Amino acid sequence: MMLRHLKLENVAVIEKIEVEFDNGFNCLTGETAAGKSIIIDGINMVLGARTSKDIIRTDCEKAIVEAVFIDNNFQSEDKALIIRREIFTDGHNLCKINGEFTSLTQLKEQTENLINIHGQHDNQSFMNPGKHIEILDTFAKNEIEKNEYKEALASYNTISRQISDLESAKQEKFLRLDTLKLQLEEIEGINPQVGEDEALEIKRETASNIDKIISNLSSSYNLLYQDDNAALDKISAAYHDLENIMCFNPDFENAKYQLEIYKNEVSEISHEIGALLDKYSQDAPNLDGIEERLHNLFTLKRKYGVEISDILNYRDNIKNEINLLENSEESLEELKKEQNIKKEILDQKIEKLFETRKKTADILKENIAKELAYLQMPKTTFDVDFKNFDNLEFLISTNIGEAPKPLAKIASGGELSRISLAIMSILAASEDTPTMIFDEIDTGISGRAAQAVAEKLARIGKEKQIFAITHLAQIASMADNHYRIIKEIIESKTVSTLEKLDDKGRTAELARIIGGAKITDITLQHAKEMLELAKKQKELI
Repeated sequence: MMLRHLKLENVAVIEKIEVEFDNGFNCLTGETAAGKSIIIDGINMVLGARTSKDIIRTDCEKAIVEAVFIDNNFQSEDKALIIRREIFTDGHNLCKINGEFTSLTQLKEQTENLINIHGQHDNQSFMNPGKHIEILDTFAKNEIEKNEYKEALASYNTISRQISDLESAKQEKFLRLDTLKLQLEEIEGINPQVGEDEALEIKRETASNIDKIISNLSSSYNLLYQDDNAALDKISAAYHDLENIMCFNPDFENAKYQLEIYKNEVSEISHEIGALLDKYSQDAPNLDGIEERLHNLFTLKRKYGVEISDILNYRDNIKNEINLLENSEESLEELKKEQNIKKEILDQKIEKLFETRKKTADILKENIAKELAYLQMPKTTFDVDFKNFDNLEFLISTNIGEAPKPLAKIASGGELSRISLAIMSILAASEDTPTMIFDEIDTGISGRAAQAVAEKLARIGKEKQIFAITHLAQIASMADNHYRIIKEIIESKTVSTLEKLDDKGRTAELARIIGGAKITDITLQHAKEMLELAKKQKELI
């Protein structure tokens, strides 16, 4: 999905911007500090990036960013992905995807593959050898091989730690065994059962109130069954009274039937209460025994776990450890045999991953050489130096006859910009990300090199949606769509706005970039000519 619509409200110096974007190569220009970077900040916000409440415009309660993504051909707006994020002055966030609330983490996961943002900081990351293997792996798409290697390494490390622990434990083996056996003896001596503590608490409550329980059971039994005027006798008498008049009128049948039900139920309840009375009178719970048992369980909980299930898990664990220690020599030999097997598997996975990386490196070197030749660096040699299978560094030579050396030691600012673009363009071709943003990656280049970079961006724009923030007229002229950010002072407040330029506006903006503050007819003519030449050049791409 590609970015179709963007709205920023109360974001830094932006009061409100709402803009529609098209497919292809889009460029954004404007004076320094006009607010171009704020547009990138806003896009980062809808991608789930962390941000500060400081981004909220002065005297406003919240900042709002909303983005609409639709299918790659801008054809199906019914299936749009609408993302809205609000940042409040108290620091909290509100995130929505298609109107449904979501967390910042979920927002980040949902938008992970929507947009790739490349900026000047990428140039620095390319100079960091630690990042080079990530770049190679991204191009290789070797997640399967990497995951297999990581799993094999984790498995090998686990068994290696077990061996190390066993070997270290030899010195303290017998002391440890004594301690574990005493703990096991204590747990098994008490023999706790899951749910036993809850049942004992109920028994303790019963034992503590046994006199009251027996008194009330006895009273209930007498009232229902035992006394001279017991409830059961009265119900039985009423039942017989109705039975005596049944022959005179059938109207008494239902009342008699209901009394019979009550009589039977009261009889059953009376017998149940009587049984309970016998039980608690003859076999009252032993309060002292209950208290002692609960105390023993509490002692185990204090030592080995909050719940009885924790204690039982601890018991099982120490049983296993006792068995391991008592058979440590045999276990150690078995573990070492298994370690050898794990090592063979790990070596196979390393070799497989290494081969993938080496093959990918050869392809990457060839592709980067082609890209650099296109970007006016035809004599550049690019190489990948493997320290080992998991450590490599990109090397470069910009002059014939010079041995390749690390990027940080060789490349100038302009060269590094083109090298970065070469790498980015190669990665872009291999990535599924539909939208790419290049934030002022044209640092240090000019002339024919700048033209080559512009043509490269236009070429990428044939396949993906591209945004480039630039200060170079050559790059801006090659864009399919041109947007200008303007910063103004309105009523003593700084306000930035964004507008899409028509042909006349593009000519004027290019003239401003070329000529600076003073724009002459010659500058305007030059700008117009650049646009015409760019149009012809794009037809050839």
